[in-house]
Parts: sequence; structure tokens; C-alpha cells
Amino acid sequence: MPELFGHLPRPRILIHGFTQDEEIVEHIKKIAPTVRLIDSDDIYNIRQKEWDAVVTKGGTLSLRSHLNIFQIGGDHVGTMKTSSASVSVNADWTTKATHFVLPDDCPSEVRSLSRNDLLPMVQKFSPNEHWSFRSARGGIDTNRDRYPAVTPFLTDADDKVLAGKISGETSEIWWLPNVGCSLTSWVSAAFQSWSMLYPDRFPLTEEWKRREPWLSPEEREIRDRLQKVETDLSEAIAKLANEKARLSVELEEKAAEVDSTVRKLLTTQGDELVDQVEQSLRELGFLVTNADKEISTPGDRREDLRVSDPDLPEWTAIAEVRGYARGAQLNDLLRLGRFTTRYLRETGREPSSTWYIVNQEMAKDPDIRQAPLASNKDEVETFAESGGLVIDTKGIFRTLMMKREGSLSASEARSHIRKSSGYFQVQKNSR
Repeated sequence: MPELFGHLPRPRILIHGFTQDEEIVEHIKKIAPTVRLIDSDDIYNIRQKEWDAVVTKGGTLSLRSHLNIFQIGGDHVGTMKTSSASVSVNADWTTKATHFVLPDDCPSEVRSLSRNDLLPMVQKFSPNEHWSFRSARGGIDTNRDRYPAVTPFLTDADDKVLAGKISGETSEIWWLPNVGCSLTSWVSAAFQSWSMLYPDRFPLTEEWKRREPWLSPEEREIRDRLQKVETDLSEAIAKLANEKARLSVELEEKAAEVDSTVRKLLTTQGDELVDQVEQSLRELGFLVTNADKEISTPGDRREDLRVSDPDLPEWTAIAEVRGYARGAQLNDLLRLGRFTTRYLRETGREPSSTWYIVNQEMAKDPDIRQAPLASNKDEVETFAESGGLVIDTKGIFRTLMMKREGSLSASEARSHIRKSSGYFQVQKNSR
């Protein structure tokens, strides 16, 4: 036999037309293990076969025939089948009667409720709705005697049904007028009756043992502790939900901040990328000069950045920063050669290192980007022989994050970059 997953304990009750804090909802939650509040649209998103009953106010739902229904008010009571046709039962006629009858065939399980609760409420109203029966052939009458499936809870003196139930092959419909009856008592009576008729779907034959009048002091004490735990749990869940919402907003704000600053190392090009590389190197403790802004003259461009290390004052690197939607360009290494020559003429010495800093394949996830100049490894090796270093901006980002999280000091980061040549590799955590 196939194994079933996700099966919820029975009875499984849908509640329609009531709010979460109404007494009837709280009551049903106490006597049924699986309860769900729905609105009229929800019924189309539910597999009705997975539910056993519906408690509804107004009865505007399209429901399957296997469901037991407890309905308060509403013009349409239900549909029943006779030997010759289907009959629609409606509470759309009214009676001005002030004399009412508790029928002999009123079920024993509701006789007391009908006398002591339903009757006094109906007597306060005039007129009152009563049932009518419309056959598929178009005929309408109010003679319930023609329909054995109908069992009245209360009638007027003309035997018009003011409340009652319709019994089907696999389910029942209980209908009460919306006159202010004690719904908790009536729901309990319905569930108890259904537990006798359909014990597999309504295993509630001993539900009364869990109700207040029949509990021992020890049971009450444990129940109260359980309720406190449930309350504490609900409060904790609400608190965590609020904290989750707050942190989600905070995370979005921080992400926007990072997007507009250091993550530009991975997303931008041109002057915007140069500025972010400059800021990132400064955060690592390097001394940085923007050569284009501070040294170059119109028509005489220089390298983008000059970088020195306060730990080693005689050391200086020149850096060209480039960004590409596709891959890095080999011609950039030739451009750096010209900048090295210009630096030698200007200062009388060669730079300690020459850096090619590149953000490439910007449209791709950084995790799947290739190494810069991956198809030109020989040229990169030649570049490295003269102190050249190819730095993917991914490496600057990761190094900066390690510094921020404290796994790498700024001095260690500068030393590692300063001593690197060829392809820059992010230093492994030293702490």
C-alpha cells in the first residue's frame, strides 16, 4: 500500500465567514486538531477531499458532497437527491408565526438546544426564514414531509422548517438561522453527532473528556501550563517575525550601500571603477595618487594610479585600471610598458611594480568569470619577470572583506600584494 505523507489529524475543519478572534473559532480549535480559516476565494485553492467539514456563515461556497456542513444563515441550505430528481433547499421564504413547534422527530442530541437556545432566539424575531424545496422541474413547495432526508430542529405551527439538517449518503448539512444562538454548543452537538455517524472522519466520541467541566485539577494545571507555553511560543514567533522583517530591511539598505561603494569593484568601469579601486587601496592602508587627476596634463595621459606603502617608503607601484564587459585586453600590458618608461624619465628610477587592475566579464556572476588574460599566460609570465602583477578586482574585493572581518590585517594585506607578481592570488586567512 503506498505511503501517505502530510496527512493531518482528523477532523479537519474549514471555517468560513468568521474572524480569528470570534468565540466559535476558538472553540472549534479546542475540539478539532486541524482547523483553517478561509475566505470565499480560498475554496478554489483547496483540495476539498483533504477536509472533513465546513463551518460557514452565509453559505456562499461551492462545496463537495462529502463535506459535512454547519451553516449559519444564508439563502441556500443545500441540495439533496430524491428518487426522481435533485431538490434545492433554500431558506428564502418567511413566516410571521409566533407559535412554534418542537417536532417529535427533532434529534435527541439537539432537542434541549432547540428548546432552550434556538426557540427563545427565534421568538424575538418576526418574520423568520423558513425552508422551501425547489425541484429540478421547477416546482416549489414547503412540505418537508415529502423529503425523508430533511430532519427539522424547529418548525412553525404550519410545519415550516426554521432550522434542521439534511442527511446525505456520506454527509450532513446542519442549518441554523442567524438569530444569535449559542454556536459553540451547536457546533459541539453537530461534531458529536457526526462522530457517531462517521467515526473515521470525526474521532470525537470522547471529546467531552477534554472540556472544562470534566477536567481534574491536575489536568487543568497541565492545560494552563500548556496554554502558557503556546502563548509564549506565539509571542516568540511574533517577536522573531518582527526581527526578521527589521533585519530584511536593514540587509536591503546595507546591500544598497555596498552596491554603491565597494561592490563597484565588480560592476563598473571607467572613472567610476578607478575611483573605487583608489578608495579600496586607501582602506588597505596604501598611499594612493590619482595620476590622471594630479599629474597628467591634457593630451598627455599617465597611468591611473601611483601606489606606495608606508611600511616601505622606497617602494612604489604604478597601476592601470580597466573595466570590460568581456575579457581583459592584452594591449593594456603594452600601454603599461609605455607608462613605465614615462615614470623612469620623470623620476629617474623604474617603479617597484607594475599593476594591471582589471574588472572583466562584468555581466557574469563573479564565481564563473575566467582569470584575466587566461589565454595569454606566456605574456603574463613575461610581464611578471619585470615585476608585473595582474590583479582581478575580485581579489581586491575579497582582500578588503578579509580586512574588514578581521581575518587579515591591513599591513599583512599590503605586504602580500606588494610581494606578488604574475596573477594575484588572494591570501588565505591567517587567523
